[in-house]
Amino acid sequence: MANQFIGRYRDFDNDAKQSSVDLIPAATVTEAAQLGVNFNAWSAGQEGGQYFKDEIQSDAGTAAASPEAQGALRIVLEMVDDVSSRVYKEFIPIPSLSKADDGGTNPAWIVSGGLTTMNPAHADYISLKSVMDANWQSPEGNTGELSRGYIEE
Repeated sequence: MANQFIGRYRDFDNDAKQSSVDLIPAATVTEAAQLGVNFNAWSAGQEGGQYFKDEIQSDAGTAAASPEAQGALRIVLEMVDDVSSRVYKEFIPIPSLSKADDGGTNPAWIVSGGLTTMNPAHADYISLKSVMDANWQSPEGNTGELSRGYIEE
């Protein structure tokens, strides 16, 4: 079984939303923690706990403070398998829509083809892509590359 990162977030109503990502066998706890940092940068949810293999961060059960943290929304990350070219979807719960005005030189969100997508030029996207590309494993056991992220309900 692959190493696995599991991130848990709580929305404004204190509902828990969870996401898991299979990681390459060589992924370390430190690399999984970096994935958590990058997920947190895009989520408005209250971080409720992150897990990797046998390393556990407890879930305090605290609701997100902002009504922006809506559990019905999520970020879809499209990962392309390096060998088969199949597209797999991973998820970041409870996207931060206020990130649109986060003070960076590039907006975090752009509209592309009618979808609200992550801006590939945004510094937080570049960081997320780096960690995902280095550590993600497809169900086929291959590495892959983050091709885009977008919001869906």
